Amino acid sequence: MGKLRHTLVATLLAAALAGCGSGTASPSVEHTRSASVASSPTPSSFAIAPRQPRAAKYRTIAGAKAFVDFYMDLITYAESTLDTAPIEAASLPACRGCWGGINELKKFQRQGDRITGAHLNADAMSTSTIDKNGVISIFFEAVNSKETVSRPGRKTLIHPAGRNPMVMTIAWQDAGWKATQYEARQ
Repeated sequence: MGKLRHTLVATLLAAALAGCGSGTASPSVEHTRSASVASSPTPSSFAIAPRQPRAAKYRTIAGAKAFVDFYMDLITYAESTLDTAPIEAASLPACRGCWGGINELKKFQRQGDRITGAHLNADAMSTSTIDKNGVISIFFEAVNSKETVSRPGRKTLIHPAGRNPMVMTIAWQDAGWKATQYEARQ
């Protein structure tokens, strides 16, 4: 994995950060297979910000999984357009990994960088249960496509496709899910 892609994954996906959650979810785990690989839009469909699907608007395990799929679409959109407003709205201030990635993308925008080919989805999801505070952890593999980072006046970087084991903790707040933690699984 290239240095910049590693930075994106480590920062945007909070791969190097721990303890950014606002609580821990119950340790019991429900294993299921995500349908996100087949249902996620193609990268070319991200000319406009993705809309949260109806399924992600419920305080259920299925709703939490749908939110994670939606969040992956928001990352794809943010990388493709460098418009971070939609992913900012889906991330709580306490999510250092989320905001680290958002700030990195803002830096790319200021520098005139352009990312093409970006596409991210979640595969092989399993979850904890939703705790009494409305917090749940989702374990999955983040699957990214090959992407190119064009940087004016600097070397263009090409990052290969890959899979990274991740955990995302989300919390039900104000009648909706928000990202509270996003990091690599060891």
